[in-house]
Amino acid sequence: MHDGVVAGTAFAALPPERAQTIDFVRSLSSTRPAVAPTANNIEALFNLSYTMLDGRFANLAWLQELPDPITKMTWDNAVLISPRLAKELGVKSRVKARIYEADVVKVTLGKNSIEIPAFVMPGLADYSVVLNFGYGRTHAGTVGSGVGVNVAALAPENGALYASGVVIEKLPKKGEHWNHARTVCDEWRCSG
Repeated sequence: MHDGVVAGTAFAALPPERAQTIDFVRSLSSTRPAVAPTANNIEALFNLSYTMLDGRFANLAWLQELPDPITKMTWDNAVLISPRLAKELGVKSRVKARIYEADVVKVTLGKNSIEIPAFVMPGLADYSVVLNFGYGRTHAGTVGSGVGVNVAALAPENGALYASGVVIEKLPKKGEHWNHARTVCDEWRCSG
């Protein structure tokens, strides 16, 4: 017991499935767009939410309260855009009275579009945007219904987690901004 293990109880090592891994990597590389993202050809990356996953945990309040490890947002999702793309689109985000305010944008892919708040994310590639699944549920229960925006309408039908040809438009102001619930006080640190 002083070694921390009981002899003979270890699981057998599993051999790596090298052929499947190689096929999987090849399938990813063959489906990547041949053209780099530009201002006229924005790329969208679709992620599962760190807390909601694909939405199956949307009705768990304690997971809604758990902040996203990158944005520190809670109870919400947004389209993540780079500072350069935000500037080109005229999208503004700011901290005002310790609240992160952001403009709402229309994201269109093919015939589908959604209206979603923007979150300016330093370090993100200039013409790539990130959208998180797991929000915008309509029948999740008393806690999770109506929280955030459902981005599944934009997801490619082939199951890919990225798409190119996304169009983003800043919506006209209606006298208000979207207030993101975050666990930090200013852009990237809490001042106390």
